[in-house]
Amino acid sequence: EVTGPGGIFGAPDDTAPLWAMGWDKRSVILRLLDGGKWHTFRLPMGSYSHDAMGGWYTEWPRIREVTDGRFLAHMHGLFYDFPKTFGAADTGGLRAVATYTRMPVDYCAWRGQIVMTRDDASRMRNEIAGQSNSGIWFGSWSDIEDKMGSPAGNGGPWLNDDVTDGATSAPFLVRGFAEGCLHLRHASGHDVEFVIEADGDGHGGWKPTAKIQVPANGYRYHILNDELSAQWVRIRVVQAAKSVSAYFRLSNPPRAT
Repeated sequence: EVTGPGGIFGAPDDTAPLWAMGWDKRSVILRLLDGGKWHTFRLPMGSYSHDAMGGWYTEWPRIREVTDGRFLAHMHGLFYDFPKTFGAADTGGLRAVATYTRMPVDYCAWRGQIVMTRDDASRMRNEIAGQSNSGIWFGSWSDIEDKMGSPAGNGGPWLNDDVTDGATSAPFLVRGFAEGCLHLRHASGHDVEFVIEADGDGHGGWKPTAKIQVPANGYRYHILNDELSAQWVRIRVVQAAKSVSAYFRLSNPPRAT
């Protein structure tokens, strides 16, 4: 997906930011072009079933305006409340709101409702599906936030990556999750210190929240606490390390059916 605050009507002016969503083996990727400079952010994956080799599961990530000034985004099994003000000076307000199992294709606002098209079933490599079919869903923000799945997801900025001295990861989204754990490991022959930092409101005020010493060729975990009240979390390594993984597991209590 590539869009901006003007949505399908195009950029309102030459200074408007550009938003792009994609993914790799680590997590969902959110890119921001603002003032001629690219910025990278990472979001959790709500489902690994979207990692199909053919890639068609991620054919339809979207960031669309669904009420007056309010945008809904989705990718890899999670819906997000996406702020129209998302830019380099203010990355706050973005939050996970629900998981889904159907395949959203596109959506828009219509007569006070959200109208969503879906790819409900396909016979492609799935003969037991019967007849291929798609559907249209009519609903509201409260239907998504209160009746769909509780937000949960996995992902991280590093997965078996070599990192240099003092390397700092891309910010990872934690807003919208009440529970979480960060898994850290590396394959270096020496201890490596990891520093966890949080940006409380998306204005770049990064503060350290924890320091974790991981032994040579070792592993440690960190239960997220104060970090979950922040907008973003990032990780910094004090020493260069080989095959580093920093991976989040984020969740919420289940919603009543």
